[in-house]
Amino acid sequence: MNSATPQELLAHLHEAKAAVQARWSGTPALGLVAGSGLSALGDLVSDAERIPYGDIPHMPGTAVVGHAGELVLGQLEGLPVAVLSGRVHRYEGHPLSDCVFGVRLLGLLGTPRVLITNAAGGIKPSFSPGTLCRLTDHINTTGESP
Repeated sequence: MNSATPQELLAHLHEAKAAVQARWSGTPALGLVAGSGLSALGDLVSDAERIPYGDIPHMPGTAVVGHAGELVLGQLEGLPVAVLSGRVHRYEGHPLSDCVFGVRLLGLLGTPRVLITNAAGGIKPSFSPGTLCRLTDHINTTGESP
């Protein structure tokens, strides 16, 4: 999708949406992007419909260890959810349009809220691996925007 025009990108997203809705008719109340180490989050979803990214038109596949590469739809503690279990990254050479494709797909599916997780490095000595933090902003050093 490197050279997709905005019109082509929108068409690709609608094809992906149709493929997902052919297998699951719900509307997620929450989208979750499960980053490194959190692919087991999809295992907590009940009545799960698991769709490998390869079965979703134009959905970029994952290559990072620990990223399952599937969309898991169902219920989490009674809440309809969509879990993007893994994603592609800019540092892997993917264009930003690919990096945000899944989140844009969640938006087209009617998802009003998305929680994005990741394994971020830090320099605060009191933070140990597994420490949860809430990021409210970031510094974009790439000069790009999806």
